[in-house]
Amino acid sequence: MRQKTTLLFIASLFLLLTFTSTSYSCVGRILNLTVNESPEQQIVAHIMATYITERTGTTVNIVNSTEALGAECPTDICINYVNTGLSGMSSDNQGGDEQENYSLVKEYYIENENLVWLKPFGYKGPVKQGDASLAVPVANRESLAKFPVLDRVINKLGDLIDDSSLEQLLQQTENGDAEGVAKDFLKTKNLI
Repeated sequence: MRQKTTLLFIASLFLLLTFTSTSYSCVGRILNLTVNESPEQQIVAHIMATYITERTGTTVNIVNSTEALGAECPTDICINYVNTGLSGMSSDNQGGDEQENYSLVKEYYIENENLVWLKPFGYKGPVKQGDASLAVPVANRESLAKFPVLDRVINKLGDLIDDSSLEQLLQQTENGDAEGVAKDFLKTKNLI
């Protein structure tokens, strides 16, 4: 009986330590998310911030940039566009379609700039007048090392927000409650 109790205690302690170390890998940390002041990036930033906080316990600060971000990401993570990424590349090889361009950008920035272009959200955002392209969360490689589950968490939002969903979200945020709209959206998608 005593041997069974000891084995049960050791197994319980092992499980407790295993789950504690993985679940607290991001708890109490602060992540900075840079976005521009466009309504679309504001609502998507609130969706990302709410989801990351709910899933990891990480505090997300939304940093509003009044300047265009270009292809770089000045903080831990930002929202960017495939065409912006293409324009920041030193080579002129652009693919024929959006997925090809996304693959080129993703490969170029991980190899040359230490930026990881995660899974696209699903909607197309404005880059210049009439030049919409896929919106993509972009993270610094160092930030992903500090937040070990961040890429998997954010990739769960991939292909979740298409153009019509974004339009509905923008209409709902006209009253100014982006946080509430973000939370409701994530609840309807069974993500929180």
